[in-house]
Amino acid sequence: MRALALVLRFRLLSWRRFLRHNAFVLLVLGPLIGGSLLWIADRYLPLLRLLPDGALSTPSALPSAAALILALALTALALPASVGRLYPRRGAGALLDGLPVAAGTRFRALALAAWSDAGRTAAAVLLVLLLIARRGPGGLPPAAAVAAWGLTLAAVALALTAVALAATLMLIHLRLLRAAPLLLLAAALALAVAAGRSQPAAALPLLPWLAPAAQLDALLRQAAGLDAGHPGAGGAAALFATTAAAYLTALALYRRWQPGDRAAAHLPPRPRGSLLRRLLARVSRLFGRPVGAQVERDLILVTRRFSPAVYLAAGAVLAADLAAASALPELAATPYWRSRLALLAAAAGVLAAVALVPFLLRHQLPFAWLERASGLTPEDRWQAKLWLARLLALPASAGGAAALSVRAESAAELAVLALELALAAWVIATVVGLAAFEVAERPLLGLLFGAAVAAAFAALMILYRQLLPFWLIGYVVVAGSMAGRASRRLRFTEVAAR
Repeated sequence: MRALALVLRFRLLSWRRFLRHNAFVLLVLGPLIGGSLLWIADRYLPLLRLLPDGALSTPSALPSAAALILALALTALALPASVGRLYPRRGAGALLDGLPVAAGTRFRALALAAWSDAGRTAAAVLLVLLLIARRGPGGLPPAAAVAAWGLTLAAVALALTAVALAATLMLIHLRLLRAAPLLLLAAALALAVAAGRSQPAAALPLLPWLAPAAQLDALLRQAAGLDAGHPGAGGAAALFATTAAAYLTALALYRRWQPGDRAAAHLPPRPRGSLLRRLLARVSRLFGRPVGAQVERDLILVTRRFSPAVYLAAGAVLAADLAAASALPELAATPYWRSRLALLAAAAGVLAAVALVPFLLRHQLPFAWLERASGLTPEDRWQAKLWLARLLALPASAGGAAALSVRAESAAELAVLALELALAAWVIATVVGLAAFEVAERPLLGLLFGAAVAAAFAALMILYRQLLPFWLIGYVVVAGSMAGRASRRLRFTEVAAR
C-alpha cells in the first residue's frame, strides 16, 4: 500500500504540473473550441433520431446494433492510450520501471490513471445524449435523470477501459497489432453484430461488450424518446461482473506477459523490400529538396505505424467507405439526397485519413530542434505537413470514389461525384494540414478546430453545390490566412518533451 500511495502521489504531482503548463489551453482555448463545436452539434445531432427504429431495436435479448457499435468504438478509441500506459517509453510510466515497485502495484496505478481519463469519455457521451434529448419530444430530462445518466456512463467507461487494457495485452502478445489482423478482427466483430440480431449464439465474441452495450442501449432509447426502459439491477450486476473480470484478466496478463512483450511493443515495422522506399523517394522529389525530404520522412513514419492512431484512422476510413456504399438504404430520401449523404460519408473518410497529421506533428515535436538547426524555414515545415495531408487524402478519396461507384447509375454521374469528392478532399486536407500548427502540443484540440472548419467547407460544397464558386472563394481566403498563421505559430512552437 505504501508503494501504491507513492505512485499515486507521483501521478498527482504530474497532473498538477500538466495543469500549470497547459492552463491557457485547458481554461481558455479548449472551452472556446469545444463550446463552438457544441453549438454546431446542437443543430445537427438531433437528426440522429431520423435513423430507422431498427438501429435501436433488436428482436432478441441482445443490445441494439447501435449500442454494440458504440461500445466497440469507445474500446477502440481507448487502445492507443492503453498501449502507451502498459508499454511506456517515456514519462511517468517509464520512470516507474526503474523503481522497486511490484508489477501488481504498477498495474493498479496505471489502471487508476486510465479510469480517471475514462471520465472524459463519459462526459463526451453524456453531452451527445443531452443534445439529442434537448430537441426531443420530452426536452431535457430532470436533474436527477441527468445525474443517473452520468453515473451509468461512468460505470460503462470503467468497464470499457478495463476491457481495453486486457485487449491491448492480448493484441501485443499475440502480435495482432498490425493492419491485416486488425482488419480481420474488426470484420469478425462486425459480422458478430450483424448475425447476433437473428442468432444470439453468433454474438459470443461480443461477450465482453454485452453488459456495457445494454446500458448504452437503454440510454440511447431514453435520449431518443423511444422507450423509458432500463436494464435494472440485473444490468448493473452484469456490468460490475464485466468490469471485475476484465480487470482481473488484465492484471494476470500484465504480470505474465508485460515484461517479455515490452521490447516488441514499440518495435516499428520496416517497409518490406525496396519498392516502397523507391516509391516514396519518387514522390518526395516532386516537392523539391527541403520539403520533399520531410514529406518522405513523414510518409515512412506513417507506413511504419508511428502510433496506434494509424490503425484507428484506417478503420475509420473503411467504415466511412462502407457507409458511402450503403448510403443508408432504409432512410426515406430521394436518390439525389442519398448521393449527397454518400458524398458526406466519403468525405468523412478523407477527414479520418488526414487526421493523422496533427498527431504526427506532436510525435515529432521532441526533435523539432533538429529541423531548426538544419536551416529549414517555417514555410518549408508547414508546406511539408500540408502536402503530407494531401497525399494521405489520395488513397482515402480513391476508396471513397470506389464506394460511390456502387451508388452511381451511370459513368457520367460517377465522374461528377468523384470530382465533387476530389474538391472536398483537397479542401479538407489543406485546412487540416494548416490547422495542425494552431495547437501543436495538443493534437486532439488542434484536430477539433481544423476538422470543424474543414467539415463546414466540405458540407457546404456537397449540400449546396449550386453556390460552389462562393465556397471556393471563401476557402481560398481562409486557407491563405491559415498559411500565414502557420508560419507565425511555428516560430513560437516550443520543443516538447518526450
